[in-house]
Amino acid sequence: MSETKLLWILERVVSKATEYLRRVQGKRGIERVYWKRGLDETRAIDWDVEELIIRELEGAKLNALVVSEERDPLTIGNEDKLEYIIVVDPLDGSLNYLVGIPYSSVSIAVAKYKDNATLNDVELGVIQSVFTGDVYVGVKGKGVMVNGVKLMSERRVSQGLILGYLNDGAYNVMFEVEKVTGPFKFRSLGCASLDLMLVVKGEADLFVDLRSKLRVTDLAAAYVILKEAGCIVTDGQGSPIDASISTLSHVPSVIVFRNKNVYEKYRFIYDLAKKFIFSNQPSRKESG
Repeated sequence: MSETKLLWILERVVSKATEYLRRVQGKRGIERVYWKRGLDETRAIDWDVEELIIRELEGAKLNALVVSEERDPLTIGNEDKLEYIIVVDPLDGSLNYLVGIPYSSVSIAVAKYKDNATLNDVELGVIQSVFTGDVYVGVKGKGVMVNGVKLMSERRVSQGLILGYLNDGAYNVMFEVEKVTGPFKFRSLGCASLDLMLVVKGEADLFVDLRSKLRVTDLAAAYVILKEAGCIVTDGQGSPIDASISTLSHVPSVIVFRNKNVYEKYRFIYDLAKKFIFSNQPSRKESG
């Protein structure tokens, strides 16, 4: 299948999912919890949107391994002739969606199928805001489109805005950052994929998540967009992120810098993260 046709399919599927979400918001029963895994909950709306997306992908006659939030990886089409790995986040920012905060998204990423595929193999990523309808598209080697317009450069200048999510150690990290840089604006907005798009557009300088909570579904579509936009994407220790996309793997930490200048300004954050987050954890070499 041509790249153009595959991208058209992805945009169509994401659009149908966001249309459905807008249509059913506020209806009784969508908040019902089906089951819990640790702090994560699968609600009726999460399951229903995921079902819709999988049906649409099956209808497009794709042969693919689908990795999504709410179930084990599954194959669609001919499992003996798998062509793609499709990573789906059916509803990022589900709590925002349920309580009426208009900041949530649907995203899909695609890589060519292989056994050891990682985030670096993602070739197409599509993210759509449920409430604004804004569409972000990344095509590996070809750049970024925002609402059908090629993103040529940052459209706005950030006023020291940092986006992120905090646990106990990360509070210490950000407190120490302020001692070095002076006051900055920090926001936790509840939808990581859209937060990352604010970094892509130059409306935020930095994205920080050191909680060991994100999964590849949260990051896959954004990852190719970030890389194509020239953002610097690392884990909390300054290393490339190479998480598997063949399973619902975790991404223990993420730091994204808007550009090289921001990286040079904030790169000391790695030392802080090591001190407050990673000092008691085994090194990569020791852990295997």
